[in-house]
This record gives sequence, structure tokens and C-alpha cells, in this order.
Amino acid sequence: MKPILFITILAITTQFSIAQDCNCELEIPEEADYCYQNEFLPEACAKFIEGASYFFVKGKKGAVKLNLPDSAEAQLATLIGYARNKQYKFKGVDMLFINAALEDWRIVEPNLEYIKDGFVFTDSGLGIKLLEEGDGELPVKGKKILVHYTGTLEDGTKFDSSLDRGQPFDFPVGVGWVIKGWDEAFAKLKFGSKAIIRIPPELGYGRKQAGTIPPNSVLYFEVESIGYK
Repeated sequence: MKPILFITILAITTQFSIAQDCNCELEIPEEADYCYQNEFLPEACAKFIEGASYFFVKGKKGAVKLNLPDSAEAQLATLIGYARNKQYKFKGVDMLFINAALEDWRIVEPNLEYIKDGFVFTDSGLGIKLLEEGDGELPVKGKKILVHYTGTLEDGTKFDSSLDRGQPFDFPVGVGWVIKGWDEAFAKLKFGSKAIIRIPPELGYGRKQAGTIPPNSVLYFEVESIGYK
């Protein structure tokens, strides 16, 4: 019955961390792009390399390199092959862990190039690249804050800037007066901080046209959180 229990646990507790922040002690010859761990299997870890063309997991004699085909269906067949291979001796729980790591990687991989550029992603898909951490407090939900920002599309086209107007923008944080990505991002930035935030369409304007912003746009904002109004 234990494998069934682990299936349930892994399905609802998967979470990812950027390789640099991972506590996995798996020693590999290459620098990892992504690291996966699970609190219910503290001895297990996996590190992915080169867009998940292959990755390493812990084996009885150290790091085991596993090659991955492109499609999910082919990956499943490959994992079954590894499970049958006496050289690796993967147990059922090991295979569940690897499968959970692969599922998490499919979420992370589209953002990989931004992770390498220093973005940290939240569960919602918001990316934050901290340029300068302020020494102020975090804003209180519902209170008006002052911010400076410059917004651009993925191709670098600027669509708005408070700096061009010469005055900061104010809004009550966390109550829906602005797009979801802004509410989430500024709630995490201490006053005095400067950052670049990457907002996916679902946290921005979605399928709607917003002025010169096309539907389904990924938005970038270089921002500064100044303080309360």
C-alpha cells in the first residue's frame, strides 16, 4: 500500500526551486539548470541539464545520468526501461519521484532562460529579478504606495512609463486596482527596492487588447517601490 500513498503525496506536494537555491547534495560534472526535491523523500533529488535533454538523479553509487526523449509518452517508456534495468535498480518510489520531477520540469522549462538571467518565479508564474533590495518594510495590503515603472513588451517596445511623466504612480496594493501581476509583485518588494518583473498574460491583461498592448502579451516592468503615499 505504501506506493499508492506516495502517489497521492507526490501529486499534491510537488514544488520546484532554482538550482542555486537547492539543498540537494548530488554532485554532477555539469552546472544544473534546475533542481528538484520533495520533502517526503529527503534523500532523493534530481538535477536537470540543457533543457532537460538529460538529467541526473541519486543512485546507490552516486549520480546517475538519465537521457530523455522529447515527448512525454516516450519519456514514460524510457522510465519503464530504466526501472527494468538491473544496473540502476530503481524502486517504485524512485520512479514516482522521477516522474514528479519531470512533471515539475515541464512547468519550469519554458521559463528556463529567464531563470538563468536571475528571475525567480512564484507559483503563479510571476517572475521577479531583484536589481536592488531596499531597506524599507513590505507594504501593507490596502494602503496606497508610490512606484516608478517602465513597461515594455517582449520585443522591447515601451508602452508606458511614469518616468516619462515625471511623477510616480500610486495605488492601493493587493486589492485589485491594478493587474494581478502588479499586486503580487509589489507585495513582495520592500520599499526602496528596484526590480524587473515579468508578467505572463494570465496575470496581466489576458486575451484583451489594452491600449497598444496586444492580446496575450507577456509584460516586463522595470520598477521601483518608493514608499507610502
